[in-house]
Amino acid sequence: EVRGACANYTQEYVDRMIRVLRPTVEALEAKDLLQYAYVYGFDENPASCEPQVRKLFGAVKKNFPTLRTAAVLNWNPMPVDLPVDVWIIQYQEADAEQVKAWVAAGKQQWWYHCIEPHSLEYMNTFVERPGMQNRLLFWLAALSQSTLGAPSGWLYYAVNLWRPGPGVTPHVLGWAPAGAPFTNFDPSSYIWPQYPD
Repeated sequence: EVRGACANYTQEYVDRMIRVLRPTVEALEAKDLLQYAYVYGFDENPASCEPQVRKLFGAVKKNFPTLRTAAVLNWNPMPVDLPVDVWIIQYQEADAEQVKAWVAAGKQQWWYHCIEPHSLEYMNTFVERPGMQNRLLFWLAALSQSTLGAPSGWLYYAVNLWRPGPGVTPHVLGWAPAGAPFTNFDPSSYIWPQYPD
């Protein structure tokens, strides 16, 4: 039974995703660029979504073994055999033993920070925060990387997100086809401020 925020992907959906991915994967392989690509999904989904992660990303790995999969999963414990190559976790949730096991399995772990938790005890890059937090956040990552082998990357959320005030209409740039099968959020990629109406 699928619970939580996870979709119940049908086999038809999985087959469609593979068909959509195939020409892109082939084009990237032809240009020797596949090593830089990854399929991202399951953004902060609960552990109850594990069967769907296995189904969808398992199909990706079966059809395209060298195409990496990446997911933000703040799970504890994290199954090392999950078909996820890049496990992305909120920095304050990282557990040294799980990090070691993940890296030992030849996988990558990235960290991220986001809007929550917003309490001052958690570091962030908000402009309202003391500048020291920006520096300490990445020094913490460097310390962990040197001792545990991770994080080897950092996921940023909406580095150019603009929340328009009254009388301002945002201009949306970037586009993905409606119903793109790879994310569970609005496919618009970039939001840029526009002059007041």
